[in-house]
Amino acid sequence: MPSHGSGIMQVTENLEGLRRKSEKRYALLANLGLLAGAVAGLIFLRGKLSILPLAALPWIAILLVFRSKGGWKLDHRKNDPNPSLPLPFLLPGFFLLLVTIDDIHPAQWPHALGLTLTLAAVLSTAAIKADRELGEKP
Repeated sequence: MPSHGSGIMQVTENLEGLRRKSEKRYALLANLGLLAGAVAGLIFLRGKLSILPLAALPWIAILLVFRSKGGWKLDHRKNDPNPSLPLPFLLPGFFLLLVTIDDIHPAQWPHALGLTLTLAAVLSTAAIKADRELGEKP
């Protein structure tokens, strides 16, 4: 006679699998949507106005990871069942570099570099606090 406990466990595992699949779809949509927002901001907005949406994207990714309480990750590891948000965390820095190279005269680079390093340290600290596994080796 089968026990009811094993049937309940299987149903729970199936529901957990479905929840993870839907979270991965949401993460994919978030990655694509935030990336599209970054590209649109870079193309359609000019000057200092294009910096604001790009600078906000990593913070939005950190907020989503923090609110998931360990369910979402900032990095992507092979065969990890957790959804991840690497694009909105990493790519805005590249786009901001392009904007900076175009807008800032080389004589202003030391000031910009100091500000960049300070913001990178703050962002890295927030990322590690949001995703505890970020600093660990795979």
